[in-house]
Amino acid sequence: MDSFNDSSDEGTIWRPSGKVFLKRAFLASLITAFFLSGGGLFLDLFTFDLRGALIALAILALSALFYMFIFDELQNWNRHRGDEWRLTDTAIGYRNTDDSMVFFDLPLVEIKHIKRSFWRGIRIRMTNGRAFHMSYLPNAKAVLKQLQDQHGRMTK
Repeated sequence: MDSFNDSSDEGTIWRPSGKVFLKRAFLASLITAFFLSGGGLFLDLFTFDLRGALIALAILALSALFYMFIFDELQNWNRHRGDEWRLTDTAIGYRNTDDSMVFFDLPLVEIKHIKRSFWRGIRIRMTNGRAFHMSYLPNAKAVLKQLQDQHGRMTK
């Protein structure tokens, strides 16, 4: 079954957001810069020392690059930016618009649990032990609630 080609079963479609990716990358860069500088980075920004503030901003930019490449965040974004998730009455469908060979359905009755993951978005755990992540979703809390509600209706 392919939930994206079944026109009789309309559903909600979610896609990753570049804005969410950039927010996450910026936050990770701030945290990385803070720890790499021993916390002193932000003192220069708030003491209005121009030279120190420029150095702090340069460290922040370098930490963004460090984070993006060392932790493969840019690769992860490129891998997931074409993701589409569709919720139907009976399944959660997945496809990647960048790769027409990648698509599958996750039947709601075979889902063990759906939880919010701190950094990765939403994690779907199947009864067979496999796990899937819905990354970079705008308004992940609302998506999680909708998924859990539909899963609850199917498993009652």
